[in-house]
Amino acid sequence: SGGAARLERLTDDDHDDHDDWTQNRAGFRSDWKAGAHDRVTFMGDVYDGENLDRVALAILSTTPGASPRTFDDRVKVEGGNFVTRWEHDTLSVQAFYDYTDRQSEAFSDTIHTFDLDFQHRFSPFDGHDLLWGAGYRVTRTDTEGSYPFNVNPELRRDDVVSAFIQNEFVLFDDSLRLTAGSKFEHNDYSGFEAQPSARLSWSPHERHQVWLAASRAVRTPSIIDHDGKLTPIIISGGLPIVFSVFGQRDFQTEELLSYELGYRIRPAEALTLDLAFFTNIYDHLRSGEVGGFIVETSPTPVHLVIPVNLENNLNAKTYGAELASNLQIAPWWLLQANASYLRVNLDPSTDEGRDPRFQTWIRSAQNLPGNLTFDVMARYVSRLP
Repeated sequence: SGGAARLERLTDDDHDDHDDWTQNRAGFRSDWKAGAHDRVTFMGDVYDGENLDRVALAILSTTPGASPRTFDDRVKVEGGNFVTRWEHDTLSVQAFYDYTDRQSEAFSDTIHTFDLDFQHRFSPFDGHDLLWGAGYRVTRTDTEGSYPFNVNPELRRDDVVSAFIQNEFVLFDDSLRLTAGSKFEHNDYSGFEAQPSARLSWSPHERHQVWLAASRAVRTPSIIDHDGKLTPIIISGGLPIVFSVFGQRDFQTEELLSYELGYRIRPAEALTLDLAFFTNIYDHLRSGEVGGFIVETSPTPVHLVIPVNLENNLNAKTYGAELASNLQIAPWWLLQANASYLRVNLDPSTDEGRDPRFQTWIRSAQNLPGNLTFDVMARYVSRLP
């Protein structure tokens, strides 16, 4: 088959796949009390390494049947990060910096990220637990691509300003609790976003709890959705035909509305059972839409481009259930089991066979003498088409 032929081409006589990874890493962490109510943390790490990769890049050629250029790439990676955090009773402030550099023949990028975060927890009234905070993140991305994969513009700065608030309060006799809040964000791709959520729990008995929740979540556009171009297929010939995937400046946020209902019971002191039902509604999911033909003269030779534009024309609904159990056989031995069922409906209908309908696993975790742990897990996933 074509797949087998590709594997044969990408493996040498010694069956070396050229996919080794090596990395050197060093780090530190320091924590101390700066007073009766103050705690300070400094931590960070640095790394460098090399990732071997065997790459096949499509090439522009007027020779019919020309094969992709296959080569052994050595991807150089390096980076580091630093975190400092100050905590004072119910206040905390954290600053974070991360540097990542990845250099390869097909695509290279250097990313600088700075993040500042503030949080405060207090009780404005009896029975209320209020948590709020704000943050700012700036990311500077510098890329260098190739014809098969590139980003335009190559240099980009993205700013994200965010805030959140959440309140947990007692509605009735400590058995009925409501947790409600929202995250707010402004980013350079989709503007203002709100992600509210609410969770109501009722405990009629100390061994029983019923809860329900509703929330909205989003995936904001990425630099690839917005500015990326990927060319995975080129049909060589007198006039090469190119299939390219284009990001779109008007790419929208992918949205999720999630609804959950659950029940927890503790039939014995050492045993808990959790049953949850869920349904998720997705809107504006990423899709690929074929556009009109384009004739490009650069790079040479002249070629015909069939564009596949990233759009938001896919919607989906999922529903299912999950059953989880925890059995504390002994203070040093925990047994867990989980089973889940999932159905996915996409509109318009596309490949829906990428997610298994049924999964189950069982895990045994033991704490042994001599600071040893021994874990065993068995997992089953139902058949995929």
